[in-house]
Amino acid sequence: MKQKSQTVAFVHVNVIPMDEERVLKNYSVLVEEKRISAVGPADELEVPGGAKIIEGNGAYLMPGLADMHMHLTFDPDPRSLQFYLAHGVTTIRNFNATHEHFEWRDQVANGVLPGPTILTSGNGLYGVPTFLKRSVFMFRGLVIFGPVLLGVLMWLIIWLLANFTDLIPDFSQLDPYLLPSLAGLLVLGILVAWLRVIPLTAYIQLRYPFASVPETPAEARQMVRDQYAAGADFIKPYDWLSREIYFAIMDEAEKLGIYTCGHAVDAPEFVTLEEIVAAGQNEIAHADELMSYLFVDFDPTHDGWVEYEIDVSRIDDIAALMAANDVALTPTLITNETVLLGLEDIRFLQSPEYDIIRPELLEAWQSSGRLVDWQGQQAYRRSGWRPALMQLTKTMQDQGALLTLGTDVSVEGIIPGYSAHQELALLVEAGLTPFAALATGTRNAAQVAARMGADNKWGTIVVDNRADLILMPHNPLENVTHTQNRIGIMVRGQWFSQTDLDNIVNAYVNTYVAGKP
Repeated sequence: MKQKSQTVAFVHVNVIPMDEERVLKNYSVLVEEKRISAVGPADELEVPGGAKIIEGNGAYLMPGLADMHMHLTFDPDPRSLQFYLAHGVTTIRNFNATHEHFEWRDQVANGVLPGPTILTSGNGLYGVPTFLKRSVFMFRGLVIFGPVLLGVLMWLIIWLLANFTDLIPDFSQLDPYLLPSLAGLLVLGILVAWLRVIPLTAYIQLRYPFASVPETPAEARQMVRDQYAAGADFIKPYDWLSREIYFAIMDEAEKLGIYTCGHAVDAPEFVTLEEIVAAGQNEIAHADELMSYLFVDFDPTHDGWVEYEIDVSRIDDIAALMAANDVALTPTLITNETVLLGLEDIRFLQSPEYDIIRPELLEAWQSSGRLVDWQGQQAYRRSGWRPALMQLTKTMQDQGALLTLGTDVSVEGIIPGYSAHQELALLVEAGLTPFAALATGTRNAAQVAARMGADNKWGTIVVDNRADLILMPHNPLENVTHTQNRIGIMVRGQWFSQTDLDNIVNAYVNTYVAGKP
């Protein structure tokens, strides 16, 4: 998939630079190496000899899209990154990384692995959810009594040797040491547990390798430092954190100057939005994280589904607070939308766009997870959550808060790459103009990258920006769904026709659906 470096010229194209709402009619764009080298009227800009010519014939050229909230854990095979390219998504921001995701990021940057440019957090920083409390209790018991159990096993072996071999002639001589040794091993187990020689995270990661679970503020601070040292682009605080651990995470991130984007901490100890803003959290990862602040008589100690009355009159104050403090928001409207569709009729997973999903994953989506466990929520989600999320998103836009496009790939029913276009349509339905919606996945996303301290020279078509581009036959400023019909895409200066990308995706999908009935 890797191509040789060559000057590429898009000629006779209508450029949508996304620096402002405008179309540059009949322009040419030159690309050298990975960067845009020139932009100008087609009849004035000289195309160098030997350049690869891509004749636009009046097609529209815009920056590639960025999905600023997704999870690489969706697929263990890095070839799945091609799903994003096939849909014009040229940058992704990964949440809850495992070690291999850092490797993928570097391999993409070095041209070894085809895919969108990757920004990534480290492990998500989690508290302990209610459904894991019993499991954690068993883990702690095992840490304490594990040495005793090993001691009992050792004594049993000694007893067997004494009774059935000549290696130990008289077991009774060892009797005085039995109870003291077991007591000593119990003390050892207590010390191991108290000193956290085996941290809770080591146990949790046996099942959830993308999660780190700090048990103390000091441990939380060390995790932030470790992720910073490992090259994480941002820190993700998640749910179930205690107040003291959440604030320790935020304070350490602030000291290191590393960006923070995560959930609003609502369990087990409520943190107000004012406190989140004051703590310096740079971004809220979902609009639905703000729903708690709209619930009348919200009880944060109730860790379950409650159909609260929703007070949308609070939305103006929430949006004003976030906008005034430069707290960004990735609405991820598509997550609630997709879950809602699945709850209403799970047969939507049979539509053709789901043909790329692994059969075993499709089966899992239909038999477990949100689309099954949340049955009964659909009426309230449609009548309450959906309009509130739409209004919240529109108000945030009106108040001047920075919105970015994100789709939370890994949620049941979300299709990587394709979901970005679904999110664009939902943003327009929420009241954003097509330009404002497209900005969330282009120039706004690059602004967030700048806040993260990452390369932000992309997201607009200007000289020296990274050459991530989409060429399409129709103007997406007239109808945002036109982004779904593409002639081809360019990622870091490499051009791929849509036909080539579709063939690459089909070849990959065929590797795991060959045995599908």
